[in-house]
Amino acid sequence: MAEWKLDCDSKQRLEKLIGSAGDELSGEDRKQLQKIAKQNTINFDDVSVIRTTLPPYQPLYTFFNRLNIHFESCEYKATPEFRAKTNRLKERFKHEEYRRMVENVDSTQSFGTVNLVSGIGSEMKQATRFIIGLVLGTVVFFADLYFVIKGMDEREMARPPAHVERYENEQRQKKKIDEQKQETKKIPVKSAKQKKND
Repeated sequence: MAEWKLDCDSKQRLEKLIGSAGDELSGEDRKQLQKIAKQNTINFDDVSVIRTTLPPYQPLYTFFNRLNIHFESCEYKATPEFRAKTNRLKERFKHEEYRRMVENVDSTQSFGTVNLVSGIGSEMKQATRFIIGLVLGTVVFFADLYFVIKGMDEREMARPPAHVERYENEQRQKKKIDEQKQETKKIPVKSAKQKKND
């Protein structure tokens, strides 16, 4: 619970407030307030008593505004039994933690010695699987590459280059023009007299 310090100035201010209340305070209330004024600290209950007992016109703020909070020293002193018990618990927790760490350790493993041949069979199986996978992947890659290149070549061979296409188009156009000229030569030209007769 929070407490406030009552220094000499605060005690004198409270005494003045009690004295200025005069006859408005009953004898019992006055004794209770004077008892509070003699204390070195006051708590919430004492503040509540001061606020409700003194008349409302009293300038209580002159007293309350100058109070300082009292901080108790918080030094913890453990008993020897408590220290012994906490040390036992710490040791127990250390042992439990160590037991959990080594719980999954295989007792058949040899520590401190290097056995180079112990896991060679499983390592060889893994290496063999890796090499087989690598070879199969390479074969598939080159097969795909072959078909991609072959498909590209077939498309390129089916279609002539652009300059060849242009040349062939020009030749076709010339041939059409020549055919049209020959057809116009075969048609007999009628003379003006023949046209009039028709």
